[in-house]
Amino acid sequence: MHLRYALIGLSAVSLLCAGIAQADDDAAARTYADGRTLLANGDFAGALDAFKAAAKADPKNVEYFQESALLSRVIKVREQFTKEENPEVWQKMGAALFNYYKQYNVKNEALTMAETLHKKLNSPDSATRVADALLDLDRDQDASDLLARTTGDLPARGVALQGIAAARLEQTEAAQDCAGRLQIPAKDADPDLCFDAARLYTLLNKQDQALKALQTCFEMTPERFLDVIKTDAKDNEDLKPLASNAGFAKVMETKSKIQGCGHCSSKSGCGGCSSKSKSSCSDKSKKEDCSDHKHSDDNEHTGDHKH
Repeated sequence: MHLRYALIGLSAVSLLCAGIAQADDDAAARTYADGRTLLANGDFAGALDAFKAAAKADPKNVEYFQESALLSRVIKVREQFTKEENPEVWQKMGAALFNYYKQYNVKNEALTMAETLHKKLNSPDSATRVADALLDLDRDQDASDLLARTTGDLPARGVALQGIAAARLEQTEAAQDCAGRLQIPAKDADPDLCFDAARLYTLLNKQDQALKALQTCFEMTPERFLDVIKTDAKDNEDLKPLASNAGFAKVMETKSKIQGCGHCSSKSGCGGCSSKSKSSCSDKSKKEDCSDHKHSDDNEHTGDHKH
């Protein structure tokens, strides 16, 4: 009888400990979610404190530690950016920060950084970056006006974004013109361009083309970031009409053709990357987002993608 009661007691203690552990995990998850909200609102210090608290509460969750380490580096680069005198390094730092802001939905900071870069660079590429940030803030007319007055040939993404702005503004003819100018290569397509093309085609009710572009996007997104891009596709307002298309579920099953993070030469992916020991490679966005594999200088790798 004593053994029976002892076993019952041990079982109860085990269940109690499991319940406490689950509660700790839940609390850590809530703290981390609070940090993401603070980050999206531009409170970098508050977000960092939340990420550190989540990592402390649930040390087994590597993501919390990685996000904390990455944000610490971002804060450092933000400070360095305003003092940087080397134009090339300044531009790389600004682009990296913009990508991080885009990835984590820090929309106002993304626009400010894009405008800062465009003021100095004043190129079709920098104008496209600003338009991208404006569209995220639903400033469709501003994005359209900016791209319309940009001198020089817009890059393909600029054309796609111009079409998205026109479609949202119900300027169907202009949007159709932009869609007609888009050319997605059969090989080595830019996943960002494919994603934006899918948005434009969806807005124009060209769902077959949209699904094809989205499939190519997934195929060309490194496997490390594929789940995040698929989540983006589910959440993106421009792509919402695709959800009712029977082909959407099938496209969402598309596998990546790019191993690892897209920058590791090793067949084992990030596990064999020579840069892995230097940082956590925590970014979960598009292939250019994994900047830990691009450079060894902290000035040049703060994270990120785009979408």
